[in-house]
Amino acid sequence: MTTPHRSILVISPDKSLTDSIGTALSSHPELRVETHSSTLAQMNGSAVTIEQKFDMVLFQTRSGDQDDLKAIRAIAAGQASGTTLVALADRDITLAEALALNRAGVRDVLPMPEIAAEFGEQIARLGREHATASATGK
Repeated sequence: MTTPHRSILVISPDKSLTDSIGTALSSHPELRVETHSSTLAQMNGSAVTIEQKFDMVLFQTRSGDQDDLKAIRAIAAGQASGTTLVALADRDITLAEALALNRAGVRDVLPMPEIAAEFGEQIARLGREHATASATGK
């Protein structure tokens, strides 16, 4: 049996989305996936725990959500363990909104997944990049 060596937290108020992503990622035995039907801002009180327990946090956000930006900054401020934050946004997100997420501490902004296989490939790529950066100390 393969022991998971990467952990991903998926946060979205849309339970069908978290279930879909969880299912897509379950085909990767090296991943431990946990899902929460919530918003990132609602979990902000858990920022330190999030940052210490997971290699990657995927969260759904709405364009210009100031509460999410505040939560991102709180998590990013304590990123000693190198947790990668990835925002799932609607396809109509503006460049300015994507930049605001990046400046707050989000590594990547991905369009809401439409095809589970494609999404799984994107996350696998991010996981490889995270592992390489962790190994090289970047």
